[in-house]
Amino acid sequence: MKRKKFLGMLCGVTAVASAALFSMGAGFANNQNRSETTFGPSMLRGGHFIQEFTVHTHWHTQEIDRHIVSLSGANPIGMPNNGANYTCGIIAGSNIIKGYNKIFPGLIPGFNSVATVLGRPGWANGMSPTFRNFQSDLAIAMGGNPQGVTLNQYFNGINTMVQNRGRTFHNQTMMNGNQLNLQNLKSQLRQNRYATVFMTGFNVASISGNPGVDRFDLREYGGNHIMAVFGYRTITYRDASGAIIRVKNFLEVVTGFGGTGLLYLNNHLTIYDLHMTFIS
Repeated sequence: MKRKKFLGMLCGVTAVASAALFSMGAGFANNQNRSETTFGPSMLRGGHFIQEFTVHTHWHTQEIDRHIVSLSGANPIGMPNNGANYTCGIIAGSNIIKGYNKIFPGLIPGFNSVATVLGRPGWANGMSPTFRNFQSDLAIAMGGNPQGVTLNQYFNGINTMVQNRGRTFHNQTMMNGNQLNLQNLKSQLRQNRYATVFMTGFNVASISGNPGVDRFDLREYGGNHIMAVFGYRTITYRDASGAIIRVKNFLEVVTGFGGTGLLYLNNHLTIYDLHMTFIS
């Protein structure tokens, strides 16, 4: 049976206190030996559900700072998620290469990432045999096992695939020690570069609501997992006097097991490492 936790309505001083509490845990890393930590498999084959809860934030005005990597499009439908026999590292890595295949055709031989979806530019079918063959080759390059891949296997695999196509792969950590450097990450994403987040506990959030109140639904999971990051969203809430009630930070991600979503940077997340990743 699922455990459900309701955190109630946050406003005024209570919301500010909660914001400080949540932000303290955002971005803390797990310092296990990198050669031993395996990430995966994807949710259907490994990660476990912990809890779900809903938070309501009441506000008078709000400011939204959001950026989506241009290679993903405003609505990145068609980005590959879980497929038979593919763990989260292959899914995340294939998202990144599929994105850069738009500007460097040939990264995925015989596959064009650009297609027309409902009359607008969109993603080509990630279920095509050509793309599946590419994912199979990427899995071999990463050299993982049914339980997933390590951080080094993940990056070495992408690097091998990219170098074989005459391109250069770049990655750089966005962590300062155990803490995520969010401002640096935002700067990199605004340069339309993807990122990869490695977690030893994670969440998937969604936002809905009406004028004056936002509803946040969050599901928390245990287990090691990798997601491709294609943007960020920061929401600042203010009361009638203009004072900040709360600031919430999210990463726009491909979950690897069920479409795109939001990763809430709060205490229901343990970041092992997070790297800016791009191809030139």
